[in-house]
Amino acid sequence: LYAGYIFLTANADPIRRTNAKELLKNLVIIMVLVQGSYYIYGLLINVSSNISASIISFVDPYFFLLTADNLANIGLEFLFAFMYMITLFATVLFLVFRYIMVAIGVIFFPIGIFCYFIPPLKSYGKFMVNLVMVMIFITFFDLLIILVCSEIVNVAIFENMKILVMIVCFLFVNYTLYLCTKFAFAMSVHGSIKDDIQQAAKYVALLG
Repeated sequence: LYAGYIFLTANADPIRRTNAKELLKNLVIIMVLVQGSYYIYGLLINVSSNISASIISFVDPYFFLLTADNLANIGLEFLFAFMYMITLFATVLFLVFRYIMVAIGVIFFPIGIFCYFIPPLKSYGKFMVNLVMVMIFITFFDLLIILVCSEIVNVAIFENMKILVMIVCFLFVNYTLYLCTKFAFAMSVHGSIKDDIQQAAKYVALLG
């Protein structure tokens, strides 16, 4: 309606007609992507799941367990077992948070696509899409960290301090979730509320 009104009232104004054409082009893209967003989202989930499954198949299942391999390792496990449990509990909380975000992402993904192609709302749409993508694929990086750490404990210098490697591993996993969420914010929000208001006022002014 907005673009059509501008077309009808801006015969002699090339700038307004150009903006109307841009909006119509964005409208077609929105119609296609929003209608197909459920299938696109399902495809992204399947890709992430397949990649994660292929990586986790290489991880030693005994890496996560407290084992009595040698006296040095047993002593360190007694000292750091509580810290390991706390770190592991924090990791579980982060991963549950990630799972919830991915579950509700099926709602925010089409909203983000819609907002991305509306100029005054572009930064908010970009943030929603980026955040959902980060939450979907964050497990890929987390599993890479776990895979590397599971191989490190097989190195002679680290085999006597397995529990320390596990604690550092899961601290890295927790940090990646925080860092990637921060990255999504940084890549999405470049302007301010004042800039968004000015952008919206510009498009309202085209109606005059």
